[in-house]
Amino acid sequence: MALENFDEILEASDGIIISRNYLSLHIPVEKLFFKQKEMIQKCHIAGKPVTIVSQVLESMVQGLVPTSSEVNDIANLILDGVDSLTLVTETTYGAHKKETLETLSRICFEIEYNEVTRRQKEARSIDNLTQIGYVVPKPNIASPSTSQTIASCAIKAVNDTSASLIIAFTQTGSTILKLSKLRSPCPILAVTISEKIARQVSLLASVTAIRVGSMYGKEGLLQKVVNIAQEKNWVQSGDFVVVTFGDVEGVAGKTNSLKIIKV
Repeated sequence: MALENFDEILEASDGIIISRNYLSLHIPVEKLFFKQKEMIQKCHIAGKPVTIVSQVLESMVQGLVPTSSEVNDIANLILDGVDSLTLVTETTYGAHKKETLETLSRICFEIEYNEVTRRQKEARSIDNLTQIGYVVPKPNIASPSTSQTIASCAIKAVNDTSASLIIAFTQTGSTILKLSKLRSPCPILAVTISEKIARQVSLLASVTAIRVGSMYGKEGLLQKVVNIAQEKNWVQSGDFVVVTFGDVEGVAGKTNSLKIIKV
């Protein structure tokens, strides 16, 4: 039933979790790969986060080294643009919980690093990203918002300047979702006053969230955030940073500004 009504479920949901062990019970195994890709792409078009659960590093429930097919599967999922991968059996019953998580982290970082490097060499703007085989979703939005335009411009600015970080001030998380779905080639640092929003956007690809006490005084707040980014080695002196924000302080859902700074 879920597969037959996937479009309706997607429309009604904030995000999708694809549990592959259940999925394989309802469709022939030879169709699983393409059905999974189809659902992931639909999530991108709808602008909804998508998470893959189960059968990620199953061999590491007992062993210390993943199979090559598992590594290739993870790589394909990352290149398809999934927002996150969730370990279940591996960290519930597995004999090597810590090592499994560390292994997944290393694989993800390596795949993402090499893909970003390839894209930066082959493309300098968002206009030709689709020509080099990377996912650039086209959200199905009847009336594109200002924040959607800002997000698109931010990704173009990152590519044109080789920026090391996007700092996005947000109260609703909407702009963060759009930036993530456009698959930024650099990390996105979401700055919010809401603990709920911080948790939600942390599920999105490329996003790290920090909470602040107030969104007023953008210039002083921006400098504090840049200092934090430097302390955590997210940016270095001389790096470019793209910043998105609303020019009316304290008003939610009004991202309409973009600036580029040099650390």
